[in-house]
Amino acid sequence: MPDSGPEDNAAVDPPLDRVPRRSWWHGRSIHWTRTGSVAGVVSAVLTFSGIAVTIALTPSSQTSNASPDKPSQQVTVSLPLTSSGTAAPASQKAGPDFEVALEARANGQRFQPSVNVLPATGFQLRLLYKNSGDITENNVLMKLQLPEALTFLSGSTHLLNSNNPHGEPLSDGITGAGVNIGHYSPAANAIVIVSVVSLRNQDLACPLQFFTPTLSVETAYGTRSAGAEITLERSGC
Repeated sequence: MPDSGPEDNAAVDPPLDRVPRRSWWHGRSIHWTRTGSVAGVVSAVLTFSGIAVTIALTPSSQTSNASPDKPSQQVTVSLPLTSSGTAAPASQKAGPDFEVALEARANGQRFQPSVNVLPATGFQLRLLYKNSGDITENNVLMKLQLPEALTFLSGSTHLLNSNNPHGEPLSDGITGAGVNIGHYSPAANAIVIVSVVSLRNQDLACPLQFFTPTLSVETAYGTRSAGAEITLERSGC
């Protein structure tokens, strides 16, 4: 008979089960053995591709089909593994990887992927990079391609990162061959701010025109791009 709790509906840990279990993930076998339970936190040894990892499963990370007649647990675990057999942080991927984004801000509003801009108006673009892998990425190159409707303001490029929290001026090369924004360890990020000006009212077609500046980031492990949508509305149409 299964153990009973001190009161009705109380959470009760199932009996200790050291029998090895096997599951399947993307066609690959995963073996795990439960080794203990303390205060509702289950400890287990999980083996995947020959790597043994000791893990702790809180109730929120467990999916159980336990019942009085079937006390064994089926546990669903989302746990990326590094090659050394240690658990990688959930927000960080094993191997080289990075994320990029491009946002705009006009009229004192917050940065966002899509904005409406008046003719002949200055506004800012924010270029974002983050190392989301577990390998340092050196000599990250950032480029910005602008549509003809937007004019880059010389001397407006500034880099913000852990070494330059208040911003460091960069060359105007970001709209040409690109600028090297440095080296970034895992989880490190960078922000580059540039200023641009939209076309004059008489140079726009009626009533709306849409433009997409594009950010491109190159590392030794590949290139990724992102865009922002700029909407220009001509008056007097």
